[in-house]
Amino acid sequence: MLTFGILGILSTRAQDSTRIKDSTRLGKASRKKNKEYYQENYKHVRRKFDSTLFTNINVPTTSDYAEDLEKVYQMLSRASLVTESFEQLDDIDSHLEQEDSALNILKDRMAQNDRTFNVQNLQMFNMLLDALEQNVQVYTHYLNQYDTALDGVRKA
Repeated sequence: MLTFGILGILSTRAQDSTRIKDSTRLGKASRKKNKEYYQENYKHVRRKFDSTLFTNINVPTTSDYAEDLEKVYQMLSRASLVTESFEQLDDIDSHLEQEDSALNILKDRMAQNDRTFNVQNLQMFNMLLDALEQNVQVYTHYLNQYDTALDGVRKA
């Protein structure tokens, strides 16, 4: 009976998985081995402070200059393509010179005090000024289109 009692106690202790091993029961040799194991495998790495993270030195590199030059070249090539479509500029310039000379002649005629103007002369002057105003409106329309195109090149 005694053997059955001892076997029963031993079997119940063997099945008890909730029992926590006491660290005092571990021998000094096993504690020393655990300490050496952790020291070998988990070494503390001391990192140096990287002070370059907090410096703000923006020195342009050669690639920065190359990128900027490329952007300028692209802008200039776009500008030349856009300005090639400005076909009316030479015509507008020559017509404006002719209209300036017509206005100067009209101004000289109006400045003469020795002549009196009749209704026919005044109507002719009025028709000339109306025609000049219509031409200027057409020129203004073209020039505004060209200005908008150039603004688009500048913004891009």
